[in-house]
Amino acid sequence: GIVTVLQIKATSPLSHNFSGTAKAGVQSMMAFYIWGNEPTIKGVLGIFAVLSGSLLYTYVKMNESNQTMHLMRSVSDVEIPKSSDN
Repeated sequence: GIVTVLQIKATSPLSHNFSGTAKAGVQSMMAFYIWGNEPTIKGVLGIFAVLSGSLLYTYVKMNESNQTMHLMRSVSDVEIPKSSDN
């Protein structure tokens, strides 16, 4: 719906996919506690893989964003000499 469109507009379709997958992993963990679902080895490993991958993706994207912001600040601090031909 609207939230999906806004999230994709602010980030990317891939980031939206990662956040949805991470949300499903958290919901699965909550199911163990709330409804007493029996955890299996495969289920727990799958949730661990999903959450680990999502955290790694978030870490990488945050570093990329920080590097971009740092580069933009560095470029904006450079003074451009004025031409003396005037």
